[in-house]
Order: sequence, then C-alpha cells, then structure tokens
Amino acid sequence: MMQSSAAGAAVRPLPVERSPLEYNAAVSRIVGAEVWVKREDLQDGVGSGVKRRAIAAILDGHAAPDRDPIVIDGVPQSNCLMSMAHYCRIAGAPLYVILRGRGPRQPVGNYARLLASGAHVIELPDARHFEAIRDALVADLIRSGRRPLVVPAGAVSATAGPMGLGVELAAQEAELATRFDVVVLPVGTGGTIIGLALSRRFHRSRWRLVGIRIDDYSADTYRDNFRRAATSLGFAPSKAETPLSGDPDEAFALYDGALGGGYGVTIAADFEHSERLFGTTGLYFGPTYMLKALRGLTDMVAAGRIASSSRVLLVHTGGANERSLHRRSIR
Repeated sequence: MMQSSAAGAAVRPLPVERSPLEYNAAVSRIVGAEVWVKREDLQDGVGSGVKRRAIAAILDGHAAPDRDPIVIDGVPQSNCLMSMAHYCRIAGAPLYVILRGRGPRQPVGNYARLLASGAHVIELPDARHFEAIRDALVADLIRSGRRPLVVPAGAVSATAGPMGLGVELAAQEAELATRFDVVVLPVGTGGTIIGLALSRRFHRSRWRLVGIRIDDYSADTYRDNFRRAATSLGFAPSKAETPLSGDPDEAFALYDGALGGGYGVTIAADFEHSERLFGTTGLYFGPTYMLKALRGLTDMVAAGRIASSSRVLLVHTGGANERSLHRRSIR
C-alpha cells in the first residue's frame, strides 16, 4: 500500500503517489511481445486500483465533503462504487449510491462491501427510470439545504486522476530512457483511457492507446464521454486535430474480442486461470478486468493487430480484491 506524503507537507484527503513500472518476463512470454506493467494494483489494500486516482480528484475538489453528499450510480459489483464508498466513509462524506439493477440475494463481493459501508443505497430493478430517480434525489437534497455533487458511473467525469497517470507514465519513460509503442488497459466506462488520451496535452509521449472492453457500453457512450471531457477542460478538439479529434477512434482504439458475457460475468474456470497466472507471473489478473485485458492483448498480438516487436505497457488497473472475495465465497 502506498504511504502519504512526507511529514510537514500539506495533507491531501486521499494522497496518491506514483506506482511502479516493471518489466515482466513471464507476461511477455504469454503475450508474445515485450510487456511492462504499470502497477496501479498497488494503490491500496482494498482493491480500488486506478480508480483511487479519480476518487482522490473528486474528494480533493469537493467543497464540503463532511456535509455535502456525493451521488453516484453504477452496477452492484462495481469496483468503483466499492472504492468510492470506502473512501467516502474515511472522509466522512455522505454518499448516495443508485444501483442500476438489484444485487444478489446473498450479498457477496463488492456489493456486500458497499452495503456494509454506511452509504445510502437505492436499488433499481428497472434501470430505465434511473435518471428520473437520480434527479428527484438531487432535488430533495438541494431542498434540504445540501449541495450534492453528481458523479457519473465509473467516476468518468474525474479526468484529472487518469490525466495525472498519463503524465506519470511519460515521466517514467524518460527516467527509464525507453519508449512504449502501445499502452493497453481494460475499459469499462472509459474514464481512465479518456484521461490518458487527454494527457497528451501535457507530455510528448505518443504511444498508441488500446482499450480492451470489459463492459458493453455503446460506441456512442465513449464518443460522448470523450468529447464532454475534452470540452469541460477547454480543449474543444477539432476533427483536424490529432490525436485529440472529436472521434475517439483517433484518440484510442477499442477491442471487443475479450468481452465475453459482459461486465462481471465470470465462471469458475476464469478464477482457476487467474490463480495459475498468479503463480506464473506474480500478478493477479482478476476475471472482471485484468484477465480480459490480458486475453485481449494476447489475441491482438497473435492476430498481428499489435506487432510482436512492440514494447507494450499494460496498465494493471487493480482488482486484486477479487481473489480474497472469491476465496471467501467458496469456503
């Protein structure tokens, strides 16, 4: 787990320090290309991984976290929701969570941790009414004198966190005197890969960005989120601009081949595969995020969509908590 900044420095509500960047020979052999791993899985001991950066940006910018609530939505087993609930409890920030869909009858995994966090949880069997219910909740909070901060699923609006990750990667490239051809990571709502794409405004690295999809959002969702994030930062990308055009296909590529049954859909064989990889590589590739990312990367190299001569940076976004939660569930 990373430690806070040195004594005497201003203390952030949620300090984020840079994660290691390591060459992994075993992963390289599996993939068929030179692979380095950005260890965002080491951000903390609860499994928030790269989402810790986005959550830190949200809490840092929240005017009165001990009084004004945060409103966020997502699915029951969301890693982001679990992490947000964990850190809001530490910060004393009231949290309202709107679940698009009901959790399992027997609470397990991230859903169980969310329920135990003290957050106000609203479960919607029919997600079609989500926006109306969220807007009514926000209106009620405002009428009661609160100033709610609405955070979309996956904290996709908190681009400062993943943009910082991009700048950090560029600095580590320079320190290592190396250059990565491709940066690969799992993509759900798209907040991290969008932030990495936008970070190019602040450094000279020009790696190709590839997202391995682990959720079945439409292409328009990624396109809209990208444009919204760029515009909110005053970038207003034009079609003539590269790579920050209005089309996310020019900012990053998405691979659908490892999606499987959708977000959080796993089978026992996936956990068995994750355990074997842990023994071989020393890294836990959880079935929800990183196992799909590794499969997608391996498939792309085998198909020639990523050259085997490439120097690849795989962002390990986290999810190590899946291992302990799975072991607990089968006892």
